[in-house]
Amino acid sequence: TICNGDDQVLTFNLNTDGPFDIQYTDDGTPVSEIGVADGFQIIASPNANAQYCLFAITDANGCEATAVADCADIIVNDIPTLDITGTTLICEGDCFDVPFNNFTGNGPFEIQYEITAVDDGASIGGVQTASGLINGDFINVCPDESVEVTILSVSDSNAPTCSNTTSSVFTITVNTYSVVNMAMDSTICAGDCGSLLFDFQNAIGPVNITYDATTLNGLDLVADMIDSVYTATECPAVTTTYTLTLFTDDGNICTQIGTNSVTLTVAPLPDLTLDADIAICPGESTDLIFNVNSGTGPFDVTVNVDDGTLNFDDDLTGVVDGDLY
Repeated sequence: TICNGDDQVLTFNLNTDGPFDIQYTDDGTPVSEIGVADGFQIIASPNANAQYCLFAITDANGCEATAVADCADIIVNDIPTLDITGTTLICEGDCFDVPFNNFTGNGPFEIQYEITAVDDGASIGGVQTASGLINGDFINVCPDESVEVTILSVSDSNAPTCSNTTSSVFTITVNTYSVVNMAMDSTICAGDCGSLLFDFQNAIGPVNITYDATTLNGLDLVADMIDSVYTATECPAVTTTYTLTLFTDDGNICTQIGTNSVTLTVAPLPDLTLDADIAICPGESTDLIFNVNSGTGPFDVTVNVDDGTLNFDDDLTGVVDGDLY
């Protein structure tokens, strides 16, 4: 038994006086050799199973033996092959199962392979061996950077073992994540509007986001943003938390949402009143009481005083509910 492409030496053992003339078949084709000696050899290189049969011998005395039926069978085993040529893209931190789906030959198989960095060709882990493999098996690769997985050799389970050093390459491209973070919580006055900031990092774009009931598609990182920050304006009537639920990047399948919400707190407008009108006698005085109807103190208050003769504004600071004037 040999591997396809190998040679096999066949030796003729002739046990009478020579030289000899011999006739044999090379897988059915007659071949004659004249004047050969004991131990004569031929090199057989069949590409498929073949049989070599000695069928006639003539010695130096002219004696011929024609009832010879001595044959040598050569079984030719196919060279095993494996082609993993292909590419895939994964996100950083992910793994990929490089599939073995097209072994040919007699398995199970043993392979030698090497993982190298795409950027500089550096070997990652050196030459490695995996054995007992059949179609449908795989090797799990968890690269930190883009790599190539190269099959260096494949060996079968024949005896003798047949091997093939023809290589094939599977490329795994590792993408960094496009990340978006929302910012920032703020307080606005009732009736005003606030800003929601979307800060994009490592994005390629255009990008698409959905927050609450709002979807924004095709945002350009330059034309629609300042330093990759997009500003959306919202005018809530009450305190509202806006939550980012979807982020995709047309230029990168790897996306992550970091900080995913922003709260706009709506503060009511301040409303203060003084006590109701009161009558006093000339020369008397009275205390007026500040009543806070809405808002969060302390307050800065301006009181206009007009007695028909004098008219001026009195600016006060630190006013709280119940203060006297």
